[in-house]
Amino acid sequence: MKIPEWLRLRLLAYARRTMASRPADFVIAPYDEPYLYRWHIIKTKWFSLYVHKMVHDDDDRALHDHPGDNVSVLLSGAYYEHLENRRRISRIQGDMLYRKAEEKHRLEMVFTEQTISLWVVFHKRRVWGFWPDGQFVPWHDFVDQDSPGRVRADRRV
Repeated sequence: MKIPEWLRLRLLAYARRTMASRPADFVIAPYDEPYLYRWHIIKTKWFSLYVHKMVHDDDDRALHDHPGDNVSVLLSGAYYEHLENRRRISRIQGDMLYRKAEEKHRLEMVFTEQTISLWVVFHKRRVWGFWPDGQFVPWHDFVDQDSPGRVRADRRV
């Protein structure tokens, strides 16, 4: 599904103002090199809204899922979304997509230095994690507990 261009431009302007106004609330940096910056916009018990700035691909060792159903609105840039069964879908600015929490995926940047998106995640209903070699590993066993933006040393390749 595509959002109207006028709406994409307004949301992108909002996201850029948010990013310029303060540092990211969370940085994911598995190997000490940031790949995703997150700004918290709204956090409630029903849903959370974030601005994401992605500057590198997701870790390609494993697909991941999420704690709740979610909606992504790609405001700028493009990426491939890798799904189970080696499926790959192109996502471009203006795309809005809904994912069930259990849907495994990873993102790969395409021809852009960054993507900016709005991400809504609905109430947590499960433990999320990674799927190396098709086997579920809870997030807390995959990431460094002392620095949740990093992959645990024993999980690094």
